[in-house]
Amino acid sequence: MFENICSLPLRADIFTQAIHPTQPIFAVGLSSGHVQTFRLPPLHESASPVKSLSTSINKPSALSSKVRNGRRSSDTGFGLVDKVWETRRHKGSCRTLCLSEDGEVLYSAGTDGIVKAANMESGSVVGKVAIPLHGYVEYTIFFVGVVLNIFMIFQHHNFHFSNTRLTYRITPDEPSVIHALTPQTLLLGTDSGLLHLYDLRADSSSSTASPFTHTRPSQSHTPHTPKDDPTPDTEPITSLTPLPPTTASTSGTSRTWISTAGSTLAVTDLRKGIVTLSEDQGDMLLSSACVSGLSLSKSAKRRRAAASSNNEASGLGSGEKVIVGAAGGVVTVWERGEWRDHTGRIKVAGDSSVEPAIPSGTRGFGAEAHDDDCTVDVLEVVPEWVDRLEGKARGGRLAVAGLGNGGIRVMRLRGGGGEVIGGMRHDEGGVEGVITLGFEREGRLISGGGQVVKVWEVGRGGEGDYHEEIEIGGAGGDEDDDDADDDDDEL
Repeated sequence: MFENICSLPLRADIFTQAIHPTQPIFAVGLSSGHVQTFRLPPLHESASPVKSLSTSINKPSALSSKVRNGRRSSDTGFGLVDKVWETRRHKGSCRTLCLSEDGEVLYSAGTDGIVKAANMESGSVVGKVAIPLHGYVEYTIFFVGVVLNIFMIFQHHNFHFSNTRLTYRITPDEPSVIHALTPQTLLLGTDSGLLHLYDLRADSSSSTASPFTHTRPSQSHTPHTPKDDPTPDTEPITSLTPLPPTTASTSGTSRTWISTAGSTLAVTDLRKGIVTLSEDQGDMLLSSACVSGLSLSKSAKRRRAAASSNNEASGLGSGEKVIVGAAGGVVTVWERGEWRDHTGRIKVAGDSSVEPAIPSGTRGFGAEAHDDDCTVDVLEVVPEWVDRLEGKARGGRLAVAGLGNGGIRVMRLRGGGGEVIGGMRHDEGGVEGVITLGFEREGRLISGGGQVVKVWEVGRGGEGDYHEEIEIGGAGGDEDDDDADDDDDEL
């Protein structure tokens, strides 16, 4: 189904990626703190010209010369991937990336506790804010300060004052996931289980003005902490997935999202705050994605019928579901509006003696069906038009799952669940897990794991995996523009 057409080596382990919504361009965030941006060649000669992201590499002939007789540039062996720009964006690792809705601003967050906004065209930083310290840390600092003041006063009163300087090293709350919900709202999840909302300017396309309206979050929540539990959750937020607006929405933009952390799923609303928290799922929830266009389950049909009789159906979804990947190699299916527990499950990896995870006769899976390290680390829904490229539409929707052992599963989702219909390997050795997955504008799947990014195409046919080592070119190919040493103390 998906055939590997190229592999792109990276300078360090990949942690995150962001794909441009309208151009064949993607950015990766690395463990070294670097952010690299690449541009893929067009698939066909008839493809519309790709707007250059940098005036220094505005060479349309560089791409057009790679197309011969209307064939894909990769078919001829002349494929060229341009490195648009590269910089050491963070002093620590770059943990997460996301693009604004129009693709003009690239947001990154690192272990240095800084969120930066950069112009996607030039890579230059246009704004930055500091991630707030964990509430426990701030409370501890306050408490220690009070105790020290009392102690100093007592010592001074007895004429035994010691002029000793105490130094404390504070570790910032590290980011785990970031998402631009709307042109005015940026979501940031952290390792401590906190969810911050930052207000953004309505016009984020300016190349000079900072998109952040304030340096502090407008809202902060702990969505995975039960109301009756006074102890804040310390599990990191592992995924953020916006829910499409309902038919009752007047703005037409997403205002609600789900998050996963620990063994629970939570729903949060931009205006209402935390809406609901699921039951304990008994497994670590690591990834999520929203799927539309599926039929309603029987329970959802009954609920909709009851709501219709009470004139409440306008707020319900229409066949929208959320799929959630777990550490045990299972993808659970959740009906929108029924958030206490999942309504279906798909076994995508793990012990095949319990439940077959792969169809018989499927190539390329190797021994990973028996691998214990089959966590479902990332999920991505296949665009409907990509599924139709094969001419084998059988109803439902396709989705891909990236596993902790380097495998990729292809699933066909249906109203009540789904099944695995194929798969491939990102890492043949099974050592490096698949960390990132996404589809660019021309339907190519981009996977990332270890120090390699791979690009896959649909319906190439032929036996075995097609693989081509590609050339890396473009501006900044060997340059290392470091902006991580900027003075962040002013934040």
